[in-house]
Amino acid sequence: MNMSEVLKCTKQLDILYVEDEEVSQELYAAIFADLFLSVDVASDGIDALSQYIGKPYDIIISDICMPNMDGIELCETILNKNPNQLIIIMSAHNEVDKLDKIYKLGIKNVLAKPVNIDDLMKILGEISQLALEFKNS
Repeated sequence: MNMSEVLKCTKQLDILYVEDEEVSQELYAAIFADLFLSVDVASDGIDALSQYIGKPYDIIISDICMPNMDGIELCETILNKNPNQLIIIMSAHNEVDKLDKIYKLGIKNVLAKPVNIDDLMKILGEISQLALEFKNS
């Protein structure tokens, strides 16, 4: 999928981006703002969950290690509410036990930080197509 095809999909979608590290949050939020219809940002799992309850999101993009509520607990809580929620994990942590928990939740879209832009665009293209199918059904 080329960039214009990715944008055709992503520009119709709302995302929630969850990241506690300020520099990464600003960088990726700016990138996502250029790609998606709307981007809401949360600094931890509790903030993210409170935003999620108030608004449906097509895609959640989350870090794993965060204060107050980590990404694993956040994803588990969201998937209990909505098993079809599409989630991408972006994390600098490669701890096997944490990644194993993510995979057991059924989340297959995991990117290691720093994120390779080609890998990011590939996953965004694939997951955005799924999100549009859910949105239009």
